[in-house]
Amino acid sequence: MTATQHFGTQLRRRREIAGLSLKALASRVHFDPGHISRIENGRRKPSVDFALRCDAVLGAGGELAALAAGPRSRAAQPPPAATAEMVLRLRPDGQVTLAVGEGVPLPALGMPDLDAAPHEPGLAGVFEQTFALLRRLGQRLPPATVLASVAGQVHALHAVARTGAQRDRYLRLAARHAEYAGWLGQEAGDHRAALWWTDQAERLAAQAGDTDLAAYVWVRRAEMAVYRHDSAQALSAAEQALRRPAAPHVHGLANHRQAQGHALVGASTGCIDALDRAAELLDAGDRGGGTLGSSTIPDLQEATAGWCYLDLGRLDSSAALLERTVAGIPEVSRRARGLFSARLALAHALGGDYDRASEAGHEAMVAVRHTRSATTLSQLHELGRELRRHRQPAARQLHRDLVEVLHGTTPPPAATAAG
Repeated sequence: MTATQHFGTQLRRRREIAGLSLKALASRVHFDPGHISRIENGRRKPSVDFALRCDAVLGAGGELAALAAGPRSRAAQPPPAATAEMVLRLRPDGQVTLAVGEGVPLPALGMPDLDAAPHEPGLAGVFEQTFALLRRLGQRLPPATVLASVAGQVHALHAVARTGAQRDRYLRLAARHAEYAGWLGQEAGDHRAALWWTDQAERLAAQAGDTDLAAYVWVRRAEMAVYRHDSAQALSAAEQALRRPAAPHVHGLANHRQAQGHALVGASTGCIDALDRAAELLDAGDRGGGTLGSSTIPDLQEATAGWCYLDLGRLDSSAALLERTVAGIPEVSRRARGLFSARLALAHALGGDYDRASEAGHEAMVAVRHTRSATTLSQLHELGRELRRHRQPAARQLHRDLVEVLHGTTPPPAATAAG
């Protein structure tokens, strides 16, 4: 039996165990049923890409991909030592190389010429579905856990775009992934990584002609300035976003960053005016591609107003809006719930209601154990500083609980409402 026939036999066996018809498997891996039938009958050699997709759908744990790759000589693939480190290098041109131990190079994993082979119309859709999954994971897991996968997607998309097929669509997806990588860097407390990936997003957006993202990267820079309590930079970057053509939703988010910048220095009139402009723009209903800004906060206007009112000293209004914000965020969105719960706890603590501060603070502490969110941690550190000044039993107990959670954690910069 040839290697191709053996692969086909194993594929059919796993498909039947999974209870899938040829048509059902084809719809999940985005290949023609006839193509899969020829592979199962040993009349067509499978590609590694096809095998990887079947591995994922059928739960084969890499067995099918290994069969498709075929045996390699010992010289071409030296086994790494038990203590050797394998390094994945992602080059700017989209090429990928591996190195083991003392930099021993392995064969480059370049992209095939997709225009020279039958193009798969569903490939871009697979990348889009993966992006949606990565965004969901980013709300539940530590950011560094997700960032590596997102970085790999950026380089893969850039490599696919170089083939010429649907170039702008793939570049646009690469730019959206890069922007998200910047957000993950921010959540990890790595300001340099956040700025670097945001710069890459701007470059890719320009190549793709994505005017919404080209403006939105300035919203992100404004957000990072608020992160540093830099009101002037936040206002300047938000103004840059507003000068660029973009969907009303993007300009609405820019006004939110302006409102936060004004609130940082207690400029109530400027803050309220910016919030009013944001409300009008967000009511236009255009999401700017659907992936820009938070996808888990039900009412961005209320959330941002509640965030700003705390800085303006309007504690009752802030607490009321933040209560509604937290109540509307799905339980599975740990990062967003943790962030706004921490902000809510601070509003209650500043207002002297330590019982309600404790309730919100403990929800934030539970969330941050899972997410290690720098934005949430920054709010919890600020809450801790406030609680140290009070002697009430409820305040002292909440402070002791916070110390236990935050012990050994370096306080990151202040957070923003987006995320």
